[in-house]
Amino acid sequence: MPAEVPPGVAALATVVRRLRRADKLSQQGLADRSGVSLTTIKEIENHKEIRRRRVGTLEALSTALGKGPNFLDDVLNQRITVADQDEDEEISPRAVFDMLERI
Repeated sequence: MPAEVPPGVAALATVVRRLRRADKLSQQGLADRSGVSLTTIKEIENHKEIRRRRVGTLEALSTALGKGPNFLDDVLNQRITVADQDEDEEISPRAVFDMLERI
């Protein structure tokens, strides 16, 4: 039986994926924009490797996704929460923006 994914790790995966898609970026595009490796972005989005993320990595991704430098660290450490949504459900960029503005 696979290990349960901690809530902060799952939230981080969801937020990174949604913001990346809202910006119409591929994982490679986000890697290029942020300077974070493609492998690390894949690990974060798929939470295959549940490990501690460096603050610098989260800052680079936050900034590349148009958020403040502490945004993804706050998501990971559950200082801010993001409403759950069906993973397969399409979400418009405006809906993502509205959701994150409420945070």
